[in-house]
Amino acid sequence: MNYTTLSPAERLVVAADFRPEPNLGKRREWVRGQVLELANELKGLGVYLKLNSILRACGYDLPMRIYEVFGLKVFWDLKLFETKGTLSADALLLAEFVPEILTVSCSSSVSSLKALKECLPHTEVLGVTVPTNFDAQDVSELYACTIVEAVARAAEIARRAKLDGLVCAPAEIRSLRFKFRPPATLNAANVRYKGVNIEDDDQNPGRSMPPGDVIKLGATRIIVGRPILSAPNRREEAKRIIEEIRVASVSSVMSV
Repeated sequence: MNYTTLSPAERLVVAADFRPEPNLGKRREWVRGQVLELANELKGLGVYLKLNSILRACGYDLPMRIYEVFGLKVFWDLKLFETKGTLSADALLLAEFVPEILTVSCSSSVSSLKALKECLPHTEVLGVTVPTNFDAQDVSELYACTIVEAVARAAEIARRAKLDGLVCAPAEIRSLRFKFRPPATLNAANVRYKGVNIEDDDQNPGRSMPPGDVIKLGATRIIVGRPILSAPNRREEAKRIIEEIRVASVSSVMSV
């Protein structure tokens, strides 16, 4: 894929992050129903649909159904993390599904990530740097450094493992883009409009940014979940963000 020619719609990844209530019965059926309903609402827009927990709960056949029925490509957000042997086994088992985009955790070793990538040559493998809900205290407790330092370390692991790109927060896009030029992709999660409160939002607002601003800084794609999922009309909200991506993309080209 030529990442520099993605359409505005292809640069939007809609996160289908549905969480069932603890007392809900038939949780898997409920989540599956929510994902398929969202896919139907977004049908024909050309956006990606990000799936995570549902892939583990309902199986790897779901992305093919979503593509065949709704025409939507799937962003496999598995954040795989393990030993070299396990990650290469994961990759070999995933290969028959030919995932277009797959996430792994940069907390794995270089050799482990490299082994996975070598088994999935036709998949865009993205390394997740520091989870976007982490704040300075979380990062200090886990990595004994600052957020900036932790992201830089994770990015270096991804580079040495020859991964295809990164997943990070908007706040880190500018610094990472200086080091990771296309075709390496930068995929920003925790994209939020300023001043808009989202119920039960667990993201770190200090690492967030509006869609257009993230694109102007050099993000390849933006990953948007709750702002779309909580909108009265999810299709119209997605279309509004696609247009914002288009305008920001034009502005970025003109400013070069």
